[in-house]
Amino acid sequence: MKFFNHYEGVGWKIGGKIQITNWKAIADNWLLKAKEIKKEKISKINPLKRDHLMTVNQKDYGKPL
Repeated sequence: MKFFNHYEGVGWKIGGKIQITNWKAIADNWLLKAKEIKKEKISKINPLKRDHLMTVNQKDYGKPL
């Protein structure tokens, strides 16, 4: 629905200049990009998967060694 509304609003042109000749290929690219964006959002939600220096253990730095 977003794809249709977007290109309907811009007159079925890419960048406002190039007339779309193969809407199916453009729709496939939209779907691929949506999957990439979803993966990026998931990785931002769980930063422990990206940063190996972070820990979930509570440490008491007030205790002497």
